[in-house]
Amino acid sequence: MDSTILDALIKYTKDPKASALKLKGDASSREYYRDLKNNLIICNYHNDQKGFHNFTELQSILKDSNILVPKVLDEKFPILIQEDLGDKSLEMEPTPENYSKVVNILIGFQSLPTDFSFKINEMQFTKEKFMWELNFAVEHLQKLIPSTNEFALDDEFDSICDFILKTPQCPCHRDFHSN
Repeated sequence: MDSTILDALIKYTKDPKASALKLKGDASSREYYRDLKNNLIICNYHNDQKGFHNFTELQSILKDSNILVPKVLDEKFPILIQEDLGDKSLEMEPTPENYSKVVNILIGFQSLPTDFSFKINEMQFTKEKFMWELNFAVEHLQKLIPSTNEFALDDEFDSICDFILKTPQCPCHRDFHSN
């Protein structure tokens, strides 16, 4: 285990025998660990101070807006310790009721404040960013669709992006996954 993670965990739990399991990563440079004994998730942001700040600020805004998020228990850059809400996912229980709950949470994002301190030009969607996101999704969806059924959506995506950019802006979960 990463010594920075271990040191932070021992200091937080006051348990010299504390340990955590490294969780499978995704595309980010952050590393996540799970302490099963104390029901904690520990994240090492390494050198990403901006990402750390953005996460903690948004976490606070979500909490203050009554959107269910794990509690941040300790935050000393580059380590963030938060409560572990478990590893059950919608993928494991894909019921209409569960998806409805998640969609309602995402709808709640529309009432969030928009005056975050992080730089708006880094976080705000532009047409180019929307198009990239939509095409990224299509690229992955086409892996599930036989090649004889390929489809072009550029015109439709262009219209969707134009429509969205004309509507009032609100925070969104850019990296939402069904799990």
